[in-house]
Amino acid sequence: MKTQLLVIGAGATGMGIARDAALRGIKTIVVDKGAIGSGTSGYFHGLLHSGARYVTNDADAARECIEENIILKRIAPSAIHETGGLFLAITEEDCNFAPLFYLACKAVGIPAEELSPDMVLAKEPLVNPTLKRVFSVPDGYINGKKMLELNKLSAEKTQTPATFLEHHEVVKFLKKDSRIEAVVVKDESGEKTIECDMVINASGIWASQIGALAGADIQMTADKGAMLVTEEKLSTAVLNRCRPPSDGDILVPTANHSIMGTTSVKTDDINTHVVEQWEIDRLIKEGSVMVPSMATTVISTTYSGVRTLVGSTASTARGVSRSFKLIDHKEEGMDNLISMIGGKFTIYRKMAEVAVDAVCEKLKIESPCATANKVM
Repeated sequence: MKTQLLVIGAGATGMGIARDAALRGIKTIVVDKGAIGSGTSGYFHGLLHSGARYVTNDADAARECIEENIILKRIAPSAIHETGGLFLAITEEDCNFAPLFYLACKAVGIPAEELSPDMVLAKEPLVNPTLKRVFSVPDGYINGKKMLELNKLSAEKTQTPATFLEHHEVVKFLKKDSRIEAVVVKDESGEKTIECDMVINASGIWASQIGALAGADIQMTADKGAMLVTEEKLSTAVLNRCRPPSDGDILVPTANHSIMGTTSVKTDDINTHVVEQWEIDRLIKEGSVMVPSMATTVISTTYSGVRTLVGSTASTARGVSRSFKLIDHKEEGMDNLISMIGGKFTIYRKMAEVAVDAVCEKLKIESPCATANKVM
């Protein structure tokens, strides 16, 4: 097999890269050791971020989120539910934080508006009746599976359709001088060798393992987040605590349920992450401040995902940026290998654009990104 671009990882970023590259006429193959979306992209809370969650501690990430929020609503309306979002100030500490939050939203261009608590309680009757202040933001719900399907279909319908190889694990990089000439992948039928001009490592929580296999050192933090799914739908809008990011301060409505999240725990075990009892207890306790019935509602299931965060020096995962980083491994002796780490589902399209821009520069291809305007 031979291709111009080999993408390792079929999560949101990898699928976005496939679509972007295919629209630019770049022959692309995507490989993943599991199914499409079987990693973190299949185990997040579904929040389409407005960026408001990060305005006071990570302005760059907040700005990325609101810009991509607008784009995704335009290009993938069938995968987005425009629920709107509410930031609830309930405690005295929340109220003290509210002015800083509001000004920070305005500073990065997030359209936050203060609403009457009585009006919000009329629309969201399960919200804590002691609500003191409330702000609306353009949060929403992403159907992650649908979004990945849309990217795949779009990438397959171009003049240079992308190829997707699920359940193909990367086992070896074949290098000569300062280039990767081919990548060996393995499935149940045996090994395949894929010759390639460029390789993008978009393997999410496995990025450092893939990097090590190629001889590259990737510093990143693995951050486990637990989530609870309620049997009943507790709100129509996304609910957020008006405070700095913490555990149990996001409640995302799906079609029939609500998802409460998340915890944030640094972990070295990226393959067997289970939801622990203390996480369930904390999410219920914190969630009950926003919606008191969280304390008694039936939890239908729990799950967790592991986020990839840039860097590894912060003492806690909450202290690590939610932005992304493109790594060019040229200085490590691989001119045609780049890695994309960090980020969030909301900004997957932008991450893909940056990655494919880098590919085009290396391959001397002049073709602009089309993904921000082409509806899926």
